[in-house]
Amino acid sequence: MYNQKDWVGYLIRCGVLKFGQFTLKDGSSSPFFLDFGSICTGQAFRELGIFFCQRIEETLGFQGVDFLYGPPYKATVMAAATAMGLTTREMPCFFSRKEAKDHGERGMSFGFRPEPGHSYLMLDDVMSSGATKIAALSVLKQQRCRAVVVGVDRQHRQGSQTAAEAFTAETGVPVLSLVTLSELTELVQDMVPEDQHRALREFCGA
Repeated sequence: MYNQKDWVGYLIRCGVLKFGQFTLKDGSSSPFFLDFGSICTGQAFRELGIFFCQRIEETLGFQGVDFLYGPPYKATVMAAATAMGLTTREMPCFFSRKEAKDHGERGMSFGFRPEPGHSYLMLDDVMSSGATKIAALSVLKQQRCRAVVVGVDRQHRQGSQTAAEAFTAETGVPVLSLVTLSELTELVQDMVPEDQHRALREFCGA
């Protein structure tokens, strides 16, 4: 059974949740950063896959999903970990490259070869502006993305909507997070020093 507090504890234990002064991809500043690149051991990858599987199984389910896709680079590992964490069936993974390989098997992708009409789940670390997710959808134009599943939804605002809401409105693809930033802010109260918790609350406007 998926436990959101355990997931947040995992993010802290693995060093994913970092505090300081950070500049994000869109140029904005943040008192915290979610560094999923800190996950680097076999046990941590196993736990990651189990958390994602539990969250998916309790909400979307894997029925009708033909493969998993993790955009390069960090999410490729997340997709593989989730496929390994799924014990009820064999789950293929499709991977893409940012640059075409001009030798060996060549091309812009490797792993599972999807057919037109196949359905998939896209996995990623965070939802920020949503721009990278829209670009990733263009890689699989002949396949159907059932949902985007992210470790943390930063709830980045775009006018009256969050980036996740705007993404779904534009693409028709729902976004499922293991935890939202507002949920994370509540859950870490007893897990981090007060000054760090205060910085999170102020960032969220809480």
